[in-house]
Amino acid sequence: MSLKPRGRPIGHRSLHRASILLSAVLCLCAMRTEAQAPTTTLDYSRIPSQWRYHIERIVAAEQQPDALARCIAHPPPLKSMWPDGLAKAYCEQIHDDSTPKLAAIEAALKAGQAGDLDARFAGMVAAIARDPFQRDRTIFSYRSVESADGRGLTAAQEWLKRTPDSPYALAARGFAYLGLAEKARGTGWARNMSDAQMRGMRENLKLAVSDLSTVASRQPKMISTYVGLMNAAQLDGDFREQGAAAVQSALEIAPRNCTVYLALSYSAQPKWGGSIKQLRAIARLANLHVRDNPLLARVRSYPVGYAAYERMRGSDDATRQRLLPVLERAFRLGPDVSYAERIARTTWRKEPAASLAYWSQVARFDPGEIDAWINRGFSWTRVFGAAGADLGISDLRHALSLDGDNRDAHIDLANAYALKREPARAEEQLQAVIKLDAGNARNLQADRRMLAGIVTFGHRDPVRALQLVNGLLQEDAGWTFGLYLKAVALWESGNRSKSFDTLTLFVDKADASDPSLRPYVEAARKLIAQISAPIERGPQRQAKPEQRKRSAGTR
Repeated sequence: MSLKPRGRPIGHRSLHRASILLSAVLCLCAMRTEAQAPTTTLDYSRIPSQWRYHIERIVAAEQQPDALARCIAHPPPLKSMWPDGLAKAYCEQIHDDSTPKLAAIEAALKAGQAGDLDARFAGMVAAIARDPFQRDRTIFSYRSVESADGRGLTAAQEWLKRTPDSPYALAARGFAYLGLAEKARGTGWARNMSDAQMRGMRENLKLAVSDLSTVASRQPKMISTYVGLMNAAQLDGDFREQGAAAVQSALEIAPRNCTVYLALSYSAQPKWGGSIKQLRAIARLANLHVRDNPLLARVRSYPVGYAAYERMRGSDDATRQRLLPVLERAFRLGPDVSYAERIARTTWRKEPAASLAYWSQVARFDPGEIDAWINRGFSWTRVFGAAGADLGISDLRHALSLDGDNRDAHIDLANAYALKREPARAEEQLQAVIKLDAGNARNLQADRRMLAGIVTFGHRDPVRALQLVNGLLQEDAGWTFGLYLKAVALWESGNRSKSFDTLTLFVDKADASDPSLRPYVEAARKLIAQISAPIERGPQRQAKPEQRKRSAGTR
């Protein structure tokens, strides 16, 4: 006799992480503890037909041996209008390890190889003319410097100290100042900026524009310099003249360079003073070169999806659902990670297979985005149940390789191990969460509730389970699901009478309208009925032997 409801584990995923804790408890507690091993065969029949083959291709892509091969093998979205070669070129750009990022720059400087660093950057600039897509790989190096705050500036200053005449070192310093300007500005609207924010932004922008303008005169073939100047003009209209000149120079040097068109499109967004009309004009210009450079298809998605994307921000579910087809069409025109993420979040509740597919696109084209790996890791078990646990574990372990202290990744990994019926590993992840939440009383209580579920259903240790559950119920007598866990622990310990009483109390207190508790209420009612039936029929059963004796005597 089982106290666990039959069927697959339940629990819904909220977009706001903090609200999933109880659902995670329920998902952990619902794992089955029978002796047979959980199935690992993926059942595609449970997936809506329009997504079935697509998800099969994603699973097949995940079997490829390395990250680049997986990225290339991943299918485009349904009804895709991406030009041939787009995905391959995009994947090669993302997984290009030949470009030195900030850590490699720091290592070269530490080894006294500033001259070699200059030679390497000069080679990348020279390669622009030979690249059919006119890519300037130095932009990826400088973006890593830009996003590193003071660390990037320190490295750039050291590089300049070693090779004072290097345009590449000077560009690194310009991008470092650009990053500091963006940090000083903040992420809010310009009208909400304080005087201190405005002053900090402009001081750093002046330094950035000065350095990048000097680089443009010394090394006019480096496209990344013009992109930096365009970004500066976007942040502050006082540098609009330098930005316009940068656009003209960049398009003259490399009319097929995707990075230039992306920067131009970003600057032309209405929130930066542009318009949808400008976005359309840029997309038409980029479309002239799509045959030569399929990466430019990314640009044509912006005039279609921009308005819908912005309106979906902070809107209610009905508005998001209404605008969803517009954003999906934009992504079919060209891949944009922000659009894929918004689609994945919007389809999360009602279309888990669609959400899985779009989280896969985010992980594919932005492999450093930890949320993509966490959400896809959880999505595998939403779509396939326990059979998807191995795929989920792989994604969640990758997420933890990006941030070992991410509590959401630890919680979801605990859930995946619970579904695999590996309670020791599930508890290991929960113990890591408990350490991370030290000092946060509210989170700690939720963590301990999840741990109680693991101990009750996973380890089947009724003594320890009762200690945990009773302690939690003393802290909060209103924790209704704790009564269910207590009933399970009492049953496992052999105290059937108290288990029956506790189950009855659970059913009386549980809110039947709560979808997360309903399966447990139903399971408890069935068990109560099974336990009660023999008691009610007992006298009739005892009378049967006496009736047989009387019948025999008569004969």
